Amino acid sequence: MRILHTAHVYPPRVDGVSEVVSQISTRLAKRGHEVHVASYLPAGAARSEMLNGVHVYRFDIRGDALRGMNGEVDDYLRFAASLNWDVIVMHHAHTWNTDALLPHLERIGAPAIFVSHGLSGFGEPVWDRYYAMLADHLRRVNHIGLSRMNEESAFCPKYGLPEPWIIPNGIDPATWCTPAIGVRERWGIGRSRWLLSVSNHTPAKNHAAIFEVVRQVRRTHRDAVGTIIGSHHPVEKWNLGRFGLKGGCWYKCCLGSMFGSAIKLKVGTPKPEVVSALKEADMLIMTSKWEAYPLAMLEAMAAGTPWLSFDVGCTRENAGGIVVKDSGEMARTIVDLFNNPERCRQLGEEGKAQIAARHHWETIVDRYEEYYRAVARSTPMQRLQEVTV
Repeated sequence: MRILHTAHVYPPRVDGVSEVVSQISTRLAKRGHEVHVASYLPAGAARSEMLNGVHVYRFDIRGDALRGMNGEVDDYLRFAASLNWDVIVMHHAHTWNTDALLPHLERIGAPAIFVSHGLSGFGEPVWDRYYAMLADHLRRVNHIGLSRMNEESAFCPKYGLPEPWIIPNGIDPATWCTPAIGVRERWGIGRSRWLLSVSNHTPAKNHAAIFEVVRQVRRTHRDAVGTIIGSHHPVEKWNLGRFGLKGGCWYKCCLGSMFGSAIKLKVGTPKPEVVSALKEADMLIMTSKWEAYPLAMLEAMAAGTPWLSFDVGCTRENAGGIVVKDSGEMARTIVDLFNNPERCRQLGEEGKAQIAARHHWETIVDRYEEYYRAVARSTPMQRLQEVTV
């Protein structure tokens, strides 16, 4: 098959979407498919290259349909119309790669799938117009996949869209068979009780809650410390990022880390150190407002590390951790677990067992490949179920 994946992030930039699209693209290319990826052009990256068997094309575009888009939008649309695709797969909502392409899919003529990665902001008044527009495009274009997560379960029935076919995210077992490399000592954590977050500095990750959780836990356990491993991103508004300004919550987190907080920030952390940190930490904490199928949680499960999360996305479907309603309950649960090491060990084992049974990337890509083939073979009047990660 000739496949086009579109994503607003792709290596060398790293986040959950980038990891998912990269894993699927690389593994499908190894199976003999012709895989192309259209993504954002970060500073210093090549405009086009072959990366692990995948044709990667990068465009300098910013914004979304609600705030407006600027940059090389026309070049992106010309590229999307330049080849006969068996299937086009658009990743994430309210990003330029999806919003610019949706109105033109009928003209391009290829069957399409939309993978949401969580519909952040759905249900908030400021996003009402956007999601009504998104649903209208999805109704008019055949072979569109959507998602169904806890926080967005009303989206499909509200707009008369079909129920989803959910594909979970995956883990590469080889990555998690390696021994820890001692980042506790390298990073000066020592024997302190260590709470870890692996999440970029975007508003949806709700980092303010991490600071509050650690503050509350330290009332009982003064040795508790936190680390946020995550990247920042350039400010998109007025393209201020070209001057080095960083968006999201980066500056707030820096201030919080500098003034009296027990939380340290790690940026640009190599993958082996992230893996080791997940193995060596006492717990992973997730305070996101929106998620789909969070990779950081699956990675903690692969590491055998207990997790705690707010009730977002598919978190309740996963073993190895505890879902809580707010910062206060998260802090109290952490304290309880600190006092119950056997329960922590049990949670870690439960998470590892689920990973072994359900989350090998090769098995996950089998399901994507099957879905793509079904979409490519279907007739224009058929509707397929939805897909999400």
